[in-house]
Amino acid sequence: MSRLNAHALERLLLRAGQANHFKSEDIEKRLYAIKAGLAGEQKALEYMKKLEFPFPFRVLWDIRLQVSPGQFVQIDLLVITPTRMIIYEVKNIAGRLRFEESPSRLDKVDLNRMITDSYECPVLQLEDEMADLRYWLSCRNIPCFVEGAVVMTANIVVDKPSRNGRVFRLREIRRHLQEERRGMAGRDEKELDD
Repeated sequence: MSRLNAHALERLLLRAGQANHFKSEDIEKRLYAIKAGLAGEQKALEYMKKLEFPFPFRVLWDIRLQVSPGQFVQIDLLVITPTRMIIYEVKNIAGRLRFEESPSRLDKVDLNRMITDSYECPVLQLEDEMADLRYWLSCRNIPCFVEGAVVMTANIVVDKPSRNGRVFRLREIRRHLQEERRGMAGRDEKELDD
């Protein structure tokens, strides 16, 4: 869907640019954000292709699940292991970052700690995605533990970390997946594919 949105915005920008439309700058910003997001997700996918573990796992990229009529949840990366499903909300934002509360947001700051950009809090976004996935699974009678993390793919310095969520760098995915429980419980490869 992200690729389709980027293509649509490129076409719209071309038409708006020809007419010197007042929304051209907004369209350019949105297109830049989508392309940056796709680049981050691609970087995460490339990293995950290199991982090997003593248990089977599947990776789904940029999926949309219908939670209820007209309501969808979009998930950047969904990893399915024998005992759990893990949502990785991928963010490709470089620079000095600060997680703030009241209201929850992610601020990008300069060396003087002045805000240069502000984003929706990715931890809250992840929590919504996890709740929606749990609901989607329960509606289909699929028992599965759901967890998640925000994965930062760009070079960052975190001035103030998130207090209420798991946020880490790309290479920490390996360690996170190594926590997979071993033993009799869990799905086999056929069940993962199903």
